[in-house]
Amino acid sequence: MKVVFEDLFKESNWAPVEYQGKQVLISDTINFSPGKVRFTITFEKINSDWEQGIFLKGKGVFFINNERLADSIYLWQKTSSEVVEFIFESKDGVLKVWNMWRIGKGSMQYGHNGAALYYDKIFNGKRYYCNDGYPDDDFDDLIFTIEMNAVS
Repeated sequence: MKVVFEDLFKESNWAPVEYQGKQVLISDTINFSPGKVRFTITFEKINSDWEQGIFLKGKGVFFINNERLADSIYLWQKTSSEVVEFIFESKDGVLKVWNMWRIGKGSMQYGHNGAALYYDKIFNGKRYYCNDGYPDDDFDDLIFTIEMNAVS
């Protein structure tokens, strides 16, 4: 079914919307205690002709393989491992999550046209079902999990 979720989000002032019995979001927010937290992302399924990825942003700094990065990172499923671990040292305990995509060698895109996601809670995290910019409602363009654990 053709669905332009961007229009639904505009009508709701970018708040989550109810769609076919699910709470659908333009992006998600993961809340936790400020400080260092270890996150594990697992890319579970990709079902799109477009390259899929994840954009993460927060007030703090990311560390992947002990390399200090900026306050945001993006992970493309084609160039990332199936499982990606990182530490996020957060000032406020908030991590924003978007699904993203690109067509061919184009630029990163997120948050418009058919883009939306919903999640199921899992032990220590969430499983995300993502719809990229193509205006449909299959929510299987990218499926991934984010789990979080204390840093030892």
